[in-house]
Amino acid sequence: MAEHARFEKLVAEVKKNIQEISPQDAASALKRGDTVLIDVRDPDEWQGGHILGAKNFSRGTVELEIEEAAPDLS
Repeated sequence: MAEHARFEKLVAEVKKNIQEISPQDAASALKRGDTVLIDVRDPDEWQGGHILGAKNFSRGTVELEIEEAAPDLS
């Protein structure tokens, strides 16, 4: 139970840093080229349909591939 509580606390903290945007705003950002959309679904789900311009990384490889796909420009 304590493990679950720690997880819930971690998720709550992370959510404070997440900005939600509308699908229309996401599409506009992708068209401008200043946004990278990462889809972490399994490849078979990706093949079933995905947003044009999105990149597909499995959850197990995101950490390895993220820097090349979305370099820190700050």
